[in-house]
Order: sequence, then C-alpha cells, then structure tokens
Amino acid sequence: MSLIPDELAEVVHRAATGTAAYPTDLGEVERRWRRRRRRRAVVGTAGVAVLVALSLAAVPVVTARTGPDRTPAVAADKPVQRLVVGGGTWARMAEDVTEGGVVYRRGATEILPDGRVARWPLPALDSVYQVVGLPDDRLAVLESALPRRGGSPRAELTFRLWVVSPTGEVERTVPVGTGSARLVAATPQTAYVWRVEGIVAYTLATGAHRLLVPADRVGANPDSGPASDADVLDDRVAVSGGAPDACRLRVIDLRENRFVDHLVTRRACHGTGIVQLSPGGHLAAVTYNPAIGGQRVAVIDLDTGRPRADVPIEASGGGEVPLPVGLAWQDETRLRVGLVVPPPESDRPSYLEHVARQQVIEVG
Repeated sequence: MSLIPDELAEVVHRAATGTAAYPTDLGEVERRWRRRRRRRAVVGTAGVAVLVALSLAAVPVVTARTGPDRTPAVAADKPVQRLVVGGGTWARMAEDVTEGGVVYRRGATEILPDGRVARWPLPALDSVYQVVGLPDDRLAVLESALPRRGGSPRAELTFRLWVVSPTGEVERTVPVGTGSARLVAATPQTAYVWRVEGIVAYTLATGAHRLLVPADRVGANPDSGPASDADVLDDRVAVSGGAPDACRLRVIDLRENRFVDHLVTRRACHGTGIVQLSPGGHLAAVTYNPAIGGQRVAVIDLDTGRPRADVPIEASGGGEVPLPVGLAWQDETRLRVGLVVPPPESDRPSYLEHVARQQVIEVG
C-alpha cells in the first residue's frame, strides 16, 4: 500500500478542503474508520475500511473500466451537471494513490448517469489539483505545484487555473496567485475560486478577475474543510457553513446584494457539508450530519425557503453506512448523490470503480 507523501499531506492540510462539487476530508474519514473498527472489534465482528481519496465523487458502477485513460464520456441521458472526481478535495497528478485499501487513479474520473466510469488524462506533473467538469467535456483544473524536495512544506503555494481538453492537453492557463484557494464552480467562460478575500470570478479567456462575494458576506473561509462548501450559478451563490447557525445554508443574491440564511432541517444536526444549486437556480441540495443516524441530504426551495426533500443517504442493497462524496443534478427534479460504500477488509486493494454507488432522489 503506497502512502501519501508527507509533503503532499502538509499541502493538502493547509490548502485543500472538502468541495462544491465534491468536499470530503481524508483525515476525518480515516478517523471515522478507526472509531468504527474499534466498535466492531468489541462486538467481535469484522472491521471495515471506510475510504475516500484525496479527491472523490462517485456513483454506481455498471461497467467498471480499468483500462487506459481517454474513456469517452458518452451517455444517452446526458446530465445537466457532471460528477467529476476532484471537485472537492485535492489529488495528485503524478501517480496513482492507494489509500484505505482503495486505488485512486491518476487523472480525472467522471461518473456517468448510467454508472459507467470515464477517466480523463491530466498532465503528469508533481502537483495537486482540483477538477470541475465543463459541459463541453473539457475540464477546469485548479493546480498548485508541490514544494521542491528538501524545501519547506509550509512554503507559500502558487495556484494556476487550467482549461484541459478531453485528450489531456492544456488549452489555457490563468495565474491565480499565492495563498489559500479552492475551486468551487466553473463554466466554459468563468471559474469561481474561493480565496481568503472571498469568492473570486476568473475570466478564462483573458485571466481578468473580480471579487464576486467578499469574505465577510461569505461567512466562512476556504480553509474550513468539509464543514463548508460553496456553489455559484448565475446570480446566486450558496455557502454551507457560512451562516451563524451550523445547520443553515447561506444564499447570496448578487443582483440585489443581499443574503438569506435558510434552515436546512428541523432535525437536530451538527452541521452542513456539500452544496449544489439546481440548474434553474431555484433549489439547493445540501448534505448534513444529523444528531442521530447517518448523513442526510436536504433540498430547499430558495424562492420560499421551504424544504422540498429531507432523506437519509443510503446505498442500495444495505451494508455499510455510505459516505457522501458529491452532488449533481440530473435535471431540475432529479438529484444524484455520489457516495462510497466501504468494502470488507482485504489484502488486495479495490479500485474506486468497484465501491462507488449513487442514490437518485426525485424532488417533487
């Protein structure tokens, strides 16, 4: 089993978070796994390796593909939003990583609505990165080079935005600068990066940028890990973990220059996580941790503030409690929840494709 290099771990700890499309903290997952394993040892049952890689978002595998990169992303029912591994946390470009008994392949992995897994190549640089899928099969990538060997792992990070073709060619590079940064959303024209000063919009064609939402209005910071996430769609910005109440979702209206904090659930809860705006911008899906039971996902009507759904996150077939690792709207009424179901412990690593699932929620 190959371990994460110390330098990479330090960089991820300092700069990476959980994500818009797909935020999950590896250290927290490992801590949950250890607690679960200790509990299972007490009752004499088998331990479970809970896994989420440095970057993750997933749905069920109907035909697992483990061959070379360049799998075509073709689906009869093409989604409005794509589920691409790398939208929330950080991964490494230089090599595959085996962690928690699971192999996470180098490059970008997309989960299609029918369950197939498409992998897209990325340049094999000694860098860490986040990825958001664009609707034209290209990728928006936020890349930060790792410190040189022998250098200080706490050296200031320098970020760049890339636009990458389906064949792995870098079509465009936009400098972002130094300091903390997190890619939260992207369109073919604009990438939205969460920085210390707030959420910044970068024009991909020219590199021009402007502050979209200042930090005091966002209410959280890009280093807050899986406790917060953000999404941007047209004139709305949704932020989990940004409101004074940990179980409220902040929605910022850019046209009217105001924000509203929506109650996510009436259940007792410990905090929110992943957030995704619907294609029309009228609904917001957000994961949360209830005081009792496993994680759930709520859907809020942003026009009325009323809940439209509040359901447990669960994998078909039962088994271990799954971990949510991404949200994507298939259309205005169908929400896909990407999740990972922990496999039984084994000396032989499993590929991500074999432990991924999806849960489809119909929103009435």
